[in-house]
Amino acid sequence: PHFSPRFFVTTIGVVASVFGLLGMVCYNRFAKGWKYRSLLVAASLAYMAVNCLSAVVFTRLNLRLNIPDGVFMIASSAMQSVISQMSWMPLTVMLAQLCPDGLESTMYALLAGSLNLGMAVSNYAGAFALHELGVRPTGAEGEGAQFDNLWVAALISAVGPCVPLLLVGLLIPDAYQ
Repeated sequence: PHFSPRFFVTTIGVVASVFGLLGMVCYNRFAKGWKYRSLLVAASLAYMAVNCLSAVVFTRLNLRLNIPDGVFMIASSAMQSVISQMSWMPLTVMLAQLCPDGLESTMYALLAGSLNLGMAVSNYAGAFALHELGVRPTGAEGEGAQFDNLWVAALISAVGPCVPLLLVGLLIPDAYQ
């Protein structure tokens, strides 16, 4: 799909921000009483499922289901924002509870820094995966074949964040928030 920069930056950006706030409301209303492990596992699996929806767009299945690209992308962006916020909130709550008095801002900075490092590593890993899958568009006319394996990359990027779930039992306390 070809989206205008205005749609991609403004429309999807506003939707993501609004639904990020909705994610905080949902966390406070529905997930506050969950155990840390349960919430992180459920949020990670839900995020994986929503990210798999990118493959639907890349294979053009959404058009066969009569769902326009713009509507599909806005809906999936909204769901991603809600789920992202619901998985971010318990991490900040847990760090706030585990942190010694007076070091809250340092711990929050470490959490944000870890998130930024993870994003940087995932960007480089994604670029490597795209290269290895032959997804190397140059912007030239008629290069649609360059995107044939993009759906595979989308599935890899959806499943990748679930790998750390193998360590949840070791690293995350089995306690209520």
